[in-house]
Amino acid sequence: MKPAGISLCMIVKNEEQALPRCLESVKDVVSEMIVVDTGSQDETISIAKSFQARVIEMQWQDDFARARNLGVDHASGEWILFLDADEELDAGSKEELLTWSGCAEADAYFVRIINHFGDKELNASINPTIRMFRNLPGYRFTGRIHEQIAENIQQVNPEARFVMTDIRVHHYGYQAHIRASKNKTERNLALLKKELEEHPQHSFHLYNIGIEYLQNNQVEEALDAFQQSIRYAHPMANYAHLLYKCEARCYAAMNRLKEAIDSCDRGIALYPDYTDLYHYKGCYQMTLGDFQSAKQSFRKAVHYSEPKGYHTEAGVGSHTTYYLLGLVCETMAQDNEAAQAYLTSFQQHPGALRSLYRMFRLYRKAEKQHELMTLIQKSFQLRLRQQRADIAGVLYRTHCYQALENLTQLWALTDGVDEDEKQALLTIAADCRLLTEPSAGNPESGGPWSEDFFKNGLPNDWLPPLQPSSPKSLSETAKKARILHAQKKYPAYHQFLSLWEEQQRTLEKDFQCDSVLQMVYDLSHNAELHLNRLLRLEPKPELIKSAVLSLPFDEGLPEREGAISV
Repeated sequence: MKPAGISLCMIVKNEEQALPRCLESVKDVVSEMIVVDTGSQDETISIAKSFQARVIEMQWQDDFARARNLGVDHASGEWILFLDADEELDAGSKEELLTWSGCAEADAYFVRIINHFGDKELNASINPTIRMFRNLPGYRFTGRIHEQIAENIQQVNPEARFVMTDIRVHHYGYQAHIRASKNKTERNLALLKKELEEHPQHSFHLYNIGIEYLQNNQVEEALDAFQQSIRYAHPMANYAHLLYKCEARCYAAMNRLKEAIDSCDRGIALYPDYTDLYHYKGCYQMTLGDFQSAKQSFRKAVHYSEPKGYHTEAGVGSHTTYYLLGLVCETMAQDNEAAQAYLTSFQQHPGALRSLYRMFRLYRKAEKQHELMTLIQKSFQLRLRQQRADIAGVLYRTHCYQALENLTQLWALTDGVDEDEKQALLTIAADCRLLTEPSAGNPESGGPWSEDFFKNGLPNDWLPPLQPSSPKSLSETAKKARILHAQKKYPAYHQFLSLWEEQQRTLEKDFQCDSVLQMVYDLSHNAELHLNRLLRLEPKPELIKSAVLSLPFDEGLPEREGAISV
């Protein structure tokens, strides 16, 4: 009988950047660390030893399973936990991992691998896969690449029990800069081609080479590989559900959207509770302009919610799907349903504000800012200063000045708001009044809203405050332009825009694009105000309504500090 415990088994090469994070994440839950090094030329080995890992050096032989099994051969724990250096155990999953290691009935555990494609979890996929199994003599990996353990366990023990858990492991290796630096695509394609020469009908290798082709934008080759894999794969294989989504993605990339929808339908026939297929089907239907069908597909997706036993993507069946449902309803002029979908999207992921931009804009266009203010008080978390600041920023950028003025005045009287925030809130309320209607001004005061204040051009304190690479200065510039326009100081406003355009030419490219985009948004809003005035006079307003709908508007991108500071 092996002593109880968890043996971490890894294979590594030149992982000095990532390895410390991985080992730090598991050092408190494993009884030993076995690290197989396949030829590192950096500080990987010394880093592993600093965590008291046992390092086994071997020559790389183009075979991941052989390297994995070498580590398992030296493990003494009751359980094998295997991770890659670019992964880390979620801090909140340590207790669950230890709890499952005490289960007498299970043979292997599925964990939820969070594959991060960007810096935020918003851009991630979620893949349930086996990462911990019993350390028994017959349980060994197979496969030169994308090595597997499940098939071998089932062959050795047909009665083996596999358990789905909520353990989370974060994987960062799919981020573009990491893949490029390690030439993973080139290496993987070479190994998969070698495997397929020996096993041309191996459905899992066909699936994996399809993924590599798709990531390398070789769409026709990817489609052919996925379709061959579908031909040979058993429907119960743990990747089979993905084949139909991948086939659909290939068709969509080739602009063959009806065939993409057919792929989703074939997948749904086999996996009727696979949320992603409904989500993607809705996306393709929306692109084709079949909004009613898209609405039905998105409704199905949120009904099944985020799938637990399937590979999925962050937000599918939850906040991302609800956002798209809102878009479809808005396009169909079902504004109440759209607003509810946007609200649900935000509630399911409060860190993503984009849905609020569209929701708040709907309320403003419907002239329901008072209702919006009531909804915000009732349905939003506003206890923290940052929460109030986020909502205030979106209200400002969507031109909901009446709601913002009333809310900031109300918040300024709330218990727990310190003097600094109170003054900031009252300043915002004053700005909102200037942005809502022209100030009467005092002709004799010489203040900025007197008739003569701008007659000689813009004074220094009214020049655009734009600074290179300063998002806050861009927001301040936009605010000054908005106030000049709202106060009907049109000559000064046009002079301000000319100076803003001149300053833009000297900016770094990305920030210049942000500045141009902000100017376009504000000019579009001015056009919207003008067209709305025409709508009140025009007996046949269809053309004007179409013009309003075609105007671009601020959807919260790019993300940056708001023009207001709470």
